[in-house]
Parts: sequence; structure tokens; C-alpha cells
Amino acid sequence: MILINLLPHREAARKRRRETFYATLGLSAVLGGLIAVTAFLWFQAQISNQQAKNTLLKTEITKRETEIKEISTLQAESADSLLLVRDVPGRRQPHPSRSPDSMTFRMRVTRCRSHPAEPQAR
Repeated sequence: MILINLLPHREAARKRRRETFYATLGLSAVLGGLIAVTAFLWFQAQISNQQAKNTLLKTEITKRETEIKEISTLQAESADSLLLVRDVPGRRQPHPSRSPDSMTFRMRVTRCRSHPAEPQAR
């Protein structure tokens, strides 16, 4: 029986497999790193966009809050002035010569004197 030494051939195959494994491992690490960096940059871009939107919303909210405060002060002022306007006729004391009956009589008399051609309304 002839004995053939296959150890060098086996060693060469193991060496090739080991080199292929390490090359694949290195390429996988590089590819994984690229994917991680790309994902990180994408998330950072999304975060910065959202922060820009948030600052825009905050500025708009503060503008609207000041407008709401102005509107509420204007409403309070208008309510106060409306109360004053409603309260003013209640505080007046009617003058004795300006009773509604005498006012009607004066109006009729002045109207009749100023326009004698019109028929007198009684």
C-alpha cells in the first residue's frame, strides 16, 4: 500500500479557509461600521430637523400666547367700558324740566313752529 502524505495539502486548505474567514470577518466589520455610521448620521439629521421644528413651534406658541394675552386684556377693557356705559344711564338723575312728557311736548311745539305747513299731530 502506498502512503501519501496529505498534511501539506490539508494545511494549505486550512490556511485558505482561515484567510477567507478573516477577510469575510473584516469586510463584515467594515460594512457593519458603514451601516452604523450611516444610521447615526440619518438619526442625527432627523433629530436636528425635529429640533428645528420644535423651535419654530415654540416661537409661534409664544407669539400666540402674547396675542391671547392682548385679546384677553382688550376683552377685559371692553367689558369694563361696557359696564361703564351701561352704568352711566342708571346714575343720571332726571332733570325735572326734562321729563319724557315735557320733551314730547317741546318737540311737538318746535316742530309745529318750524314747519307750519305740516299738519299738526296730536
